[in-house]
Amino acid sequence: MAEKYDFNEAINVFFIESREMLEDMENALLDLEKDISDSESVSAIFRAVHTIKGSAGMFGFNDVGDFAHILENLLDKIRSSEIETTPDMVNLLLECNDHIIKLLDYFDANREEEINPELNSVSQSLLNKLNSYLPAGAGERKKEQAKNASDLDSGDMQVINECWHISLRFRKSIFKNGMDPQSFISYLSQMGKIVKIKAVTDAIPPAKEMNAEECYLGFEISFMAYTTKEKIEEVFEFIQDDCIIRILPPKSDLNEYVALIDNLPEETMYIGEILTEVGSLTKKELSEALKLQEGLKKDSKKRIGEIVVDEHMVHKPIIEAAVNKQSNIKKTEDKIKKTMRVDTSKLDKLINLVGELVISASNMERLIHESGNSGMANAFLQMSRLIDSIRESSMNVRMVEIGESFKRFERVVRDISREKGKQVDLVFHGGETELDKTIIEKVTDPLMHLVRNAADHGIELPEIRAAKGKPEKGIVKLNAYNEAGNIVIEINDDGAGLDRQKIINKAVERGLIKEEDLESVSNETIDELIFSSGFSTADTVTGISGRGVGMDVVRKNIESLRGSIIINSEEGKGTTIRIILPLTLAIIDGFLVKAGGLFCVLPLNSVVECSEFDNDEDVRLSETGNYIYLRDEIIPYVKMKDFFESNNETDSMGKIVVVRYADRKMAFLVDEAFGEFQTVIKPLGRIFNKIEWISGATIMAGGEIGLILDVSKLLGYLKIVETRNIS
Repeated sequence: MAEKYDFNEAINVFFIESREMLEDMENALLDLEKDISDSESVSAIFRAVHTIKGSAGMFGFNDVGDFAHILENLLDKIRSSEIETTPDMVNLLLECNDHIIKLLDYFDANREEEINPELNSVSQSLLNKLNSYLPAGAGERKKEQAKNASDLDSGDMQVINECWHISLRFRKSIFKNGMDPQSFISYLSQMGKIVKIKAVTDAIPPAKEMNAEECYLGFEISFMAYTTKEKIEEVFEFIQDDCIIRILPPKSDLNEYVALIDNLPEETMYIGEILTEVGSLTKKELSEALKLQEGLKKDSKKRIGEIVVDEHMVHKPIIEAAVNKQSNIKKTEDKIKKTMRVDTSKLDKLINLVGELVISASNMERLIHESGNSGMANAFLQMSRLIDSIRESSMNVRMVEIGESFKRFERVVRDISREKGKQVDLVFHGGETELDKTIIEKVTDPLMHLVRNAADHGIELPEIRAAKGKPEKGIVKLNAYNEAGNIVIEINDDGAGLDRQKIINKAVERGLIKEEDLESVSNETIDELIFSSGFSTADTVTGISGRGVGMDVVRKNIESLRGSIIINSEEGKGTTIRIILPLTLAIIDGFLVKAGGLFCVLPLNSVVECSEFDNDEDVRLSETGNYIYLRDEIIPYVKMKDFFESNNETDSMGKIVVVRYADRKMAFLVDEAFGEFQTVIKPLGRIFNKIEWISGATIMAGGEIGLILDVSKLLGYLKIVETRNIS
């Protein structure tokens, strides 16, 4: 007997896909605002609303479906050029987009509850605005129901009946096989509500010819339930050979099946496969249709589509949609990429396992090197190539283009422009640059804040820009590119730049800078003050800024990703903020060294060179610290053994490893340098949280802990220490 159907998983998919469609809809609306005549954007918006309407109705979220229905009516009029699109209308459509998101969020958290009065009030207000654009009566949803579930509304191809329609015809032999039709109908009622049932008696013979052991009845059933066609069919699976069953979908499902067909993956499929994929045809029905096709004569053979329509298995419009889909697939199958939805937790588990494999491989390589076994070394070389390929492939699975995140900021810039009376364009470059999905998710909020600041604080009002000889329309640029194994994201605006005098005044007021030190403070130090906690130069508090929160959080969030943020501003010309991020958080390509008995890993992309340190003449001791003269270049250096205050003695003069971050160079004197070392970053725990220049740890072959150093933080820390020593 079939188990009772659990619809939670399908509902979760509905919420996920609806939010994705609304995000695409917002992008299409922003494109439409730039070009009112863009018919492709209108079609994309219509398809999104149409699909959400059908899906919401299927899952019982009628408030979403009813709202989307009126919105769909307006979009249909726009699509058919009956109504002209205006900027105010686009603004209303964006408000509707936001409201549907709120409705989905509400029902996602409160599946069984009715809409709250506040949301209902907003719905009514927006519906009134939508109806004002529509002809009288066009915004009202049709209430009448048809007597037969197969009746179609010729206007929008909907099944007017809100119930599933199940047509049952039992074979005469069902009683002889020990089956009772009534028990299956009773079980059906456990899945939902039998709204109407009618006995079909046309097969009953005259009384003299009746046999008490034979069944002559059939039933026409109107069934209300949130389920699938296949699940209903499973109720009767034990008597599938003793009955003929036809199942037709309820209201809106016809359009939904068409939408599902349109959204199927672009891969070659037969018509029967398309229909079973979306659930409009079950495998049993397809098998039955194929048998009917085989039984026909060659000169009178019908196509599967014709048979399932003639047998009332599927509605004709669904067949037409399937035929169109099949045709489109054949035209574009060489151009379309195949994709699939994968749970991120599965990807995380894969990355963790690959990380452990990388650690084990690195430790094994060191042990083989120490053993001097050439045979094992050659075998490991082949294995390491495969491990590298697995690592590359698994990391690429998590890599996504950052351009999709950039698109989210268009709405932010648009809304700020309208609110502040500014003219601002957002320009993208490098959207194809790929970054780890986890990093993109965590960097989106900091980027959002920086883009808002650029549009709100950076770009001036049109009249002020005109007075300065600038174009009235300001530009905020987002650019992403690869640099030395890192990803760099730049946020640039051509606005007023940072007002350093205002920053200084606020800093003095808050005690961040002493007045007597002002003459020695560099522009770089002044600019860095905007990252201080609670610092704000805004004169008034608005919905966008002025509360002194944000930039300090931005820096903390970036640094938590092992990244850094650099600001460069020119008064009157604009500001550029550079965010430097690692490609991934999980695995690092490092350079392994040892100092004072402690293993350390430096990020490989920060290492400039490694050279022997064999005589003291190369080192000149100055009053302010140690410097090394290396090929006509003076570079400050630090003995890592002394830095870690290690008592471990070694006779070796060691090696010098030169690292670079931004425009700064530093040399580290170490006991041993082992070369490239690929490893996984492991957290050290709360006890080390305040040591910012340690980004994590790894486990070495002998079980020792190796510290992974953050070069940017380490150089900053050494600079602070050096300044203290000088003072």
